[in-house]
Amino acid sequence: MSMSEFDPKTIPLRTKILLVTTVLMALGFGYYKLEYEGSLKTIKSMDSNLREVNETLAAYQTAVMNPNAIVTAKANLETTKREIDRLTKSIDQTKSKMQEKYLAILRKLKREAELHGTVLRSFQSYEKDKTSGTLEYKEIQVNMTIRSDYNSLIRFVESLESIPAIISLEHVETSRLEEILPQVESRLRMELYVL
Repeated sequence: MSMSEFDPKTIPLRTKILLVTTVLMALGFGYYKLEYEGSLKTIKSMDSNLREVNETLAAYQTAVMNPNAIVTAKANLETTKREIDRLTKSIDQTKSKMQEKYLAILRKLKREAELHGTVLRSFQSYEKDKTSGTLEYKEIQVNMTIRSDYNSLIRFVESLESIPAIISLEHVETSRLEEILPQVESRLRMELYVL
């Protein structure tokens, strides 16, 4: 049968029903995909926006109902800002102490020992490169042997705070030797940290 001979009146009823059903299903599927699913997405988006607005509104209502909470939050914020400023200054001071040239620090250590009435018997230093996160620094171990009386030793140890560096006094050992009494011999091990 050619197309020119096609006559819709001669199509059997069963085929007509199948054709109409297929067209209706195609239209229904198209409507579902284009209209219904799009509407569902829009509804979900609107629900989400409505929830956000309700949460924000509830937060504002709580703030308006309790103005003391706002005052407290502002006070806490100011306290936090002051603490951050204090910590920033402390970090800057620590960095500036670490930037001192370590040879100058070692000279200051020797000078402090002599200023406080101690006799420097030996002085050795060992240097190591260290890394902590992004910070690269040097750790310098200093071993000193000094002779002094107890008071001079105490004054020297107290003077370590005045040296512009980060110094950790790791070990102090004091011995009484017959040949140097009333003085004592002390061995000190400390670590310096410099950039």
